[in-house]
Amino acid sequence: MEGVSVPSVQLPPGANRLDWIAEIFVDLYAEARETYAVLADTCTPASCPKCCGPPGPKDKEGRQSSVEFAWGFPEGPRNVCAPEYFDRLFSSIQALLEKDDVFRKSKSVPLLKNFEAQVKTELRRLVRVYMHAFAYHFDDYKRAGKVELLSASFKHFVRFVKEFKLEDPTSLGLLQP
Repeated sequence: MEGVSVPSVQLPPGANRLDWIAEIFVDLYAEARETYAVLADTCTPASCPKCCGPPGPKDKEGRQSSVEFAWGFPEGPRNVCAPEYFDRLFSSIQALLEKDDVFRKSKSVPLLKNFEAQVKTELRRLVRVYMHAFAYHFDDYKRAGKVELLSASFKHFVRFVKEFKLEDPTSLGLLQP
C-alpha cells in the first residue's frame, strides 16, 4: 500500500454490491492490521493502559477527555489496554471472516440478511485503530517512516465508508475539526 495511490472503492460495472462490500472489507481489515503492526513495540499495556481515541468536546467546565473504547464481554463492557483491545478486535473480525454464512467463500451460499449491518458494526470498531493511531501514536509512525501507510490506509477506509454510506462520516471522529 505504501507509495501507491489509494485503491478505488467504486462498485465495478455489473458487480454485486454486497459481494463488493465484502471484498473491500477484507482488504480494509488487512490494511488496518498492517497499519497497527507498526505499533508493536510502542503501543503496550504500559503506554496505553486504556484504549482511547482522540479527545472529545469540552464539557461545561472546560474539561476535555478522550473517548474510551470498552470491549464487550459477556458480563458487560470493560476497559482493557489498547493492545488487548486491538488483539480482540482483529481476532473477532478474523473469526467472522472465517464464517461462511457471513463472508461466504462460494456464491452458492447466501449472505446473511443482516450482512450490511454486521459490516457497519465491524467498521465502527475498525475505525478505532485509526483514531487511536492518529491521537496517540502519530509520532511513532513518523519515526518509523510509516505516515504514508497510515494516511493511505485511513483514506481508503473513509472513501469506502462514504461511497457505500456505511456510516455517518462525521462519526469517524478524525474528520471533525
